[in-house]
Amino acid sequence: MNTPPLALVCGSTSEAYRLDQQRLCLPPPCSLGEEAAREMMIPYLAGTCSPAERADFESHCLICEECRYIVAAVLHLLYSPIDEKELAPLYPLGVEAAEIACWLLRSEVSTNG
Repeated sequence: MNTPPLALVCGSTSEAYRLDQQRLCLPPPCSLGEEAAREMMIPYLAGTCSPAERADFESHCLICEECRYIVAAVLHLLYSPIDEKELAPLYPLGVEAAEIACWLLRSEVSTNG
């Protein structure tokens, strides 16, 4: 399937992406870029960063809504007692999000190279 599910309903990929952002309340992208943010976030969440790296990332999170959002979501998932039955209704949303992400990645690869 080459078209993300929402694009089928919306008529265009850009409109589907805009609606996904509204529906999911996604924050603006990190100013550091995805890779740099990930390189700071993973050691922070794993507790393996130095005190200086921890302070740098926490300072960054004060100004970066996306990183705050991701860290909060991961920490909530890690430390909340969630039953599998509670997660079951979310499974279809995860599948849809994965389909959209794969489609966006494939379309980016095909237009860039």
